[in-house]
Amino acid sequence: MLTDGPLLLEPALQLVQPVQSDDRVPGGLEFINEYSDFREVNGVLFAFMEVTYAQGQHTADVTLEEVKTYDVLPAEHFDPDPSAASS
Repeated sequence: MLTDGPLLLEPALQLVQPVQSDDRVPGGLEFINEYSDFREVNGVLFAFMEVTYAQGQHTADVTLEEVKTYDVLPAEHFDPDPSAASS
């Protein structure tokens, strides 16, 4: 079950502070994702930094360099080529 941490705002700037989620899978394994470096792209906040832990051990750092958004997505993004599924 995924439990999202609280969404906190930095009072002076009204910016999102780092957010943490805790995902426990059957057997009690714990996976934690920490999101930070929130930036606005076309009116939407994206976390440009993610740090992950498994069972308390640091496993990865993911840093986004760029986020692109679309005003309209082409229909082919939602209607895959039927020939690609036949293998």
